[in-house]
Amino acid sequence: MNRKQVGRACPQRADPDVFQARRAARRDGLALPATGSWAFSWKIFLALCAAVVLICGCSREAAPPKPLAIDQAPASLQEVFKGASPESKKLVDDAVAALGGKDFAKALFALQSLSGRSDLTASQRDIASRSMLAVNQALADQASSGDQSAQQVLQFQRSNK
Repeated sequence: MNRKQVGRACPQRADPDVFQARRAARRDGLALPATGSWAFSWKIFLALCAAVVLICGCSREAAPPKPLAIDQAPASLQEVFKGASPESKKLVDDAVAALGGKDFAKALFALQSLSGRSDLTASQRDIASRSMLAVNQALADQASSGDQSAQQVLQFQRSNK
């Protein structure tokens, strides 16, 4: 029996149909490229780089800011916002006045408006968010003790997130 070898073992004896089928498979993306091909090596290299970036970049977790003590918030706000814009200073003054009068609802809304401003520095944004956390905690304490207005403010805040 004299068999004709087809394929890589002896390509010069392969039928032309085999070569056309291989070309069509490569063109349609069905055949794997040769392992020595330059494009295939770059694809593997880029896939490995992407995997390394994802593994290294996604493993860091930022810790949430720690709230200030409610009695330290007014002094910290005034100190950090000394050189701020007049609009920011007005919001800080409103928050400080509300904190002094134990009107935590008004202080919370002033601090939320302050935190939404785009002209704040990193330290100003940090103190504003830490103060807002302290006010939220104070409101939660008031609500748990039965204060209806504090409960309404927290309910409004939850519904409008």
